[in-house]
Amino acid sequence: SEVLEIEKEKIGVNSNFFEIGGHSLNIIKLNKLINDHFKCKISIANMFMLPTISTLADFIIKGDQSIKEIANNIDEALIEANENLSLLDMLNN
Repeated sequence: SEVLEIEKEKIGVNSNFFEIGGHSLNIIKLNKLINDHFKCKISIANMFMLPTISTLADFIIKGDQSIKEIANNIDEALIEANENLSLLDMLNN
């Protein structure tokens, strides 16, 4: 709420940072605050993949493992989407 200058009540653990007003300059400020407060090292690149409090907390607790899980979920979703597109393409031809 400090970085986005909005009330805490408007932010939930599953609120997407970018959907509630965050942008690349804000994420740099947030990155510094999180790394200093939690004595951890989250890269800015990782923060783009962790846009919610929930995913950030998982990363802080589990470390790189949560990023691997997110990447696997994205890969699975892309594979499924590709299969669906192939099926639609076959149906249209």
